[in-house]
Amino acid sequence: MNIIFLQFDGVLQINRSRSKPYRPGSPPLTENQFANLNRLIELTDAKIVVSSSWRLDSDLPLHRLLEFEQVKGEVVGQTPYLSLGYRGRGAEIYAFLREDNFPIEQLVILDDDPEHDIANHFPNSLVRTDMASGFDEAAFKKALAILNRSELVY
Repeated sequence: MNIIFLQFDGVLQINRSRSKPYRPGSPPLTENQFANLNRLIELTDAKIVVSSSWRLDSDLPLHRLLEFEQVKGEVVGQTPYLSLGYRGRGAEIYAFLREDNFPIEQLVILDDDPEHDIANHFPNSLVRTDMASGFDEAAFKKALAILNRSELVY
């Protein structure tokens, strides 16, 4: 199984303040970024694990949000919260991989925040986006190359 660890801000939602997450009635998430995510899912048959801090907001069912935005991939889980703040997302992804028994063929991590420890844990699986462009064509191509590798290398 191919897995996409998915952050929202700076990947799917661009040019927004981190202090103002998506809420019903907020401006829509960005169409091109969703189209690129859907292409990646279609070409690699990847499943989604939500690693975004949005997973901590119990008022926002993320699988419903992704369905509303017509994301074609199945959400198979979310990373645990380890109380490490922004510097702990890599550790949370690592904990998810240790806890869940998915037969992972390949994984890619889509995230925009350079402050996270993801690059320390998964230097070969990270696609770093930015708040201005999000999951654009260049990020899509890099993610596709990672998911199409023949061997699993974090």
